[in-house]
Amino acid sequence: LYLSGCGGEGIDFEIAATDIWLNPGNPNEIPFEFTIDSLPVHGVILGDLADVTYAPHGRTTKEIESASIGLLYVPAEGFTGRDAAMIRFSDPFGGSSTALVDIAVVGCEGRGSATVCLHRGSILPIYVPAAFTGAYESGDVAWALIGEDGLSYPDAISVAWDERLGAYVLMLDTGGLEPGVYEVKIPLGTGGVARFSLEVEG
Repeated sequence: LYLSGCGGEGIDFEIAATDIWLNPGNPNEIPFEFTIDSLPVHGVILGDLADVTYAPHGRTTKEIESASIGLLYVPAEGFTGRDAAMIRFSDPFGGSSTALVDIAVVGCEGRGSATVCLHRGSILPIYVPAAFTGAYESGDVAWALIGEDGLSYPDAISVAWDERLGAYVLMLDTGGLEPGVYEVKIPLGTGGVARFSLEVEG
């Protein structure tokens, strides 16, 4: 999957997979899952890997049901160049497939920052580069979530260890935030910072 977008902006993308065992009418009958095999180096991936959309055959494929997830890549401020991530789709019978997400970030003038809209109470996973792990454990990273009033809400972001990924994942919890616009800054552990706007809706 090849993506291209402007530095400073977010790049939306969708990963879709097909499997003969999928049942869109009862997706919990047979558990499938999306996971990240390898993380980007120069940005973060936002999105819930468990938020899967199922479609019957005939919509996205002729004969096989499909499952898909939507994610957002946000590059570090000032970064231009190539980045990549690997996403895996697995069924409970040992079958799996992977998608290489090849990302080209180019310089564009006069573009704004990425914006994420969430309903109050939603939790947004933020997948950070592997370099974040060492920096976090040595105390060298500090994220920020700042409201329009200039106040900081550091407790809205927590850190969780993902055993399968072998890396930390940040969890942005909007439950304690009032509706409004916030600025989010996420250190990558490489010296770079990914920045995006968060709109919380009531």
